[in-house]
Amino acid sequence: KDVLLNKEVSTQMESIDIFDYFVDNDHLFKEHLKNILREERKIINIFYCGNLSKEKSNFIYEWNTSDKINRYVYGIRSTEKIKERNTFMGAFESNSPPIVELDGMNFGLVWDGDDFSTCSGGYGEYLRYNNPHKTSLYITMGLPIITWSESAISDFIINEKLGFVVTSLSD
Repeated sequence: KDVLLNKEVSTQMESIDIFDYFVDNDHLFKEHLKNILREERKIINIFYCGNLSKEKSNFIYEWNTSDKINRYVYGIRSTEKIKERNTFMGAFESNSPPIVELDGMNFGLVWDGDDFSTCSGGYGEYLRYNNPHKTSLYITMGLPIITWSESAISDFIINEKLGFVVTSLSD
């Protein structure tokens, strides 16, 4: 909203902090979040859901991780290369997200763009202004969020204690 006002857009506007996320069942996976906070875990599982085209999500194809980080990737428009560094899980109906029951600390990743060191390119830049629907998905799944420190949603994540922000996925 602030960006549009600075560009002298004068139509009536309202900002929302986050989207509702409707699911087919009424179980919101809160137990998972309680377990994360209760236990010291040595393995980190990162979930990334969305459009896996190289144009939008190139970072996920190039991002190297340590042995202690597993990546589970859900989405459409992937290539075979996605399987080289990630566990590709296919796609799911948006109103029937998967239940996460993996040992370790599980997080949902809100990140887009060309590179894992910063959100770059057109889609990365868009995160500065966009409220990604996947944020609501991860909250519904009971996953704490990891997002870019310069994303529009970062203040909301910090203020509501829903995860943390990083400048780079190397962090």
